Amino acid sequence: MLGTLFALDTARGENQVDGPNATGRSLLPSARIKTKGIALERVKVVARYANGDVIKGFTQNFFPTKERFHLFPVETPSGDAIEVCVRHLKAVFVVRDFWGNPQYNEHKLFIETEQPSGKKVEIVFEDGEVMVGTTLAFDRNRPGFFIFPADSKSNNIRVFVVSSATKGIRQL
Repeated sequence: MLGTLFALDTARGENQVDGPNATGRSLLPSARIKTKGIALERVKVVARYANGDVIKGFTQNFFPTKERFHLFPVETPSGDAIEVCVRHLKAVFVVRDFWGNPQYNEHKLFIETEQPSGKKVEIVFEDGEVMVGTTLAFDRNRPGFFIFPADSKSNNIRVFVVSSATKGIRQL
């Protein structure tokens, strides 16, 4: 399905163990997260909060239209899930590796010989970070949108940008 990380719905019901803390996180017992009989691959993600906090882990139920998703921290991937509230985030990064290469300097330009799909955009976040990539479905009225980095060697495969965490978005 275009525009989603993967297709799965979860039953929230009475699974919340405690209320969200200041960053919108709640612990959930992993055994209580239900799928509709679908076995899905866990996807590596880095959830970066607007306040700078970061959680690295695996998820199976992120949807760009849902307010929350569950993340299994990399430190305890078979333990309890953390319920993440999207409105508190800056972005959700789908990554190749949790640690990346700190020495790699990601380029912010498109290579002329490459013809990426979608609209080329530059995103400036409230914290000053600049990201360049392409998007297939940008709409200012939605809570967020996906971009694919301009640098094909980036550790980020795709990024869900939370619109409220941006200072500016311009088409290139």
